[in-house]
Amino acid sequence: MNIKNVEELVPEIKRRLVDYLSTQNIFPTPGKPILCFAHNENTPSMYLLDRDLVPKMYCQGSCKRSFSTFDAYAILENKNIEGDGFVQAVEDLSKRFNLSIRYGIET
Repeated sequence: MNIKNVEELVPEIKRRLVDYLSTQNIFPTPGKPILCFAHNENTPSMYLLDRDLVPKMYCQGSCKRSFSTFDAYAILENKNIEGDGFVQAVEDLSKRFNLSIRYGIET
């Protein structure tokens, strides 16, 4: 079985970055830096970027990385999001956001 509507789910999950972070007790707001969840730091350096309705977090500190919902999920929950891990992430995050998953048999 595979997820038939993955092309619909992935962009919707990416749009829910702020919702996901709030479940991890992280509350970013535009223009206000927070501590980067990817590395240890004492000075907040991570900002919320909201471009084209797809938010991302961007660290202006030592790692200089940007993070989608999937990246945050991988780091904060110590999950693999490569290969089958990505499929599991789509399924897990879809369920958390009450998104409808359609399953089917691969042809």
